[in-house]
Parts: sequence; structure tokens; C-alpha cells
Amino acid sequence: MTPDFVEAHAVILWGSTDKAAAEGWLASYRGAGGPVRDGFPRIEDSGEIALLNPGFWIVLTALPDDAAVAAALVDGYKALELEGVDTSGAYAREVRVPEPEYDLPAAAVLPPARRETPMD
Repeated sequence: MTPDFVEAHAVILWGSTDKAAAEGWLASYRGAGGPVRDGFPRIEDSGEIALLNPGFWIVLTALPDDAAVAAALVDGYKALELEGVDTSGAYAREVRVPEPEYDLPAAAVLPPARRETPMD
């Protein structure tokens, strides 16, 4: 059975054509104390996510369905000050993902002080 697809907004922290470089960036992010929740951020092949340009290994951190939430997350990540890790290039792109994968409470990846709206 083919899953249903839903529209979402991929919040991407970093990307590279080199998977090892993306893995290294993610390791540095985690080592510097960057927010982590429910397996995010994680490395994804951009060619496996509908509507993204293929050929990149991206550090995906959230998949909110609301563009405003995605924008707030991007702003929050851009404002993070992590030693040795630059998150100023964070951005969001509209994507389509299989519904079973769409279960991340997106705003939960940021500390409460960085959230635009409460979780509940």
C-alpha cells in the first residue's frame, strides 16, 4: 500500500554534496550542544524528499506543516550561538512527505526561550 503524502516545510540546517561533510557538520552541532529531539536533526538524501533538489545530503531538523512555524524555527536556528558551528544558513523549503513520517512536533526541537508559540 502506498502511503498518503502530506505537504510540509523541511527546516534544513546545512547541506553538502558530500555525505561525510554533512555527517561531520551534524557531529559538530551535537557536540556543541545544539538542540536534539526524537532523532532530529538527522542526515537525509535530498533526492528522497519530494520537491527538493537532488544531489545533496541535508541536515533536516523539522517537518512542520505550517509555514509560519517553519519560519520561526529557521529564525531560532539562525540565532543559535554554538561554538564552532554556524547555523546562520538555516532555511525552509516546501516538501511532500509520506504521512507516517510526518509526526514530529516541530517546535519542540528548540529550547522554550526560542519558541514563537507554546507547544500545547
